[in-house]
Amino acid sequence: MCQFISSISKQDFRLLYSRGFISEKRKILERLGILEQVFEKFIDAENNTEPIKNAELIELFDSCSDNTKNIEELTKTLLKISPGNGTIGFSQVNFLVDYLRKKVWKYLQDKRYNLDLTPHDHAFGSGGDFIKTIHATTHASIIAAPLVTICKTGTGNVTSPHGSSQAMIELGYNHIQVHPSSLKELLASYNFAFVSLADLGFPYSDKLREARKQLWHQNVMEINCRYKPTKENWQEILKKIDIPINMEQYQLMPA
Repeated sequence: MCQFISSISKQDFRLLYSRGFISEKRKILERLGILEQVFEKFIDAENNTEPIKNAELIELFDSCSDNTKNIEELTKTLLKISPGNGTIGFSQVNFLVDYLRKKVWKYLQDKRYNLDLTPHDHAFGSGGDFIKTIHATTHASIIAAPLVTICKTGTGNVTSPHGSSQAMIELGYNHIQVHPSSLKELLASYNFAFVSLADLGFPYSDKLREARKQLWHQNVMEINCRYKPTKENWQEILKKIDIPINMEQYQLMPA
């Protein structure tokens, strides 16, 4: 077993995702060891991103909760807001996360939960990567919890048979229905809290679930058509493809 240990500051990460400073970026990438190639792909995708305007991004995001939209319309919307699609980069993802935080805060205020939360970091998952990373954000949050107070936000299964809500139950975190008024106490006492979006009033609609599944199947068909993966090499292929993939954990098997 090999072990790789390194530390990258937040300032260095900002520099990696900024435009320019190629020579400085190279120095940082060289410190990433086996992760260097992965981060190079992220940076290349970011440099080639032509971001859509925030107002349009909000409109697309909010339309996912529109009950009048059918599955086909929702699938097209999800494709437009998929990270790595040429218009959605890390800045747009962070913008949506902050936007969602505001929606959660407003929901709590509307429900008359006057919370002064313990200062904490908030982790939202990426939705998986087809390579079976086994709830990467959830596990990373648990590992970081002894060092920083963290609230992990997730959902039940959407496109996979096992979402982060199910994972937390199996890990022994039995606060299935976390009441918002208990969040401050949980964060302060345990340095970790898991809150399902459904518990805060933001469940997935059945049509949105089906749209997520339909988008996943479109990804699979495109991958099989263009790359023709086999049982022996599909993981290596997925590491190199340029098709945006951000669905929940799913075992891709060749057609």
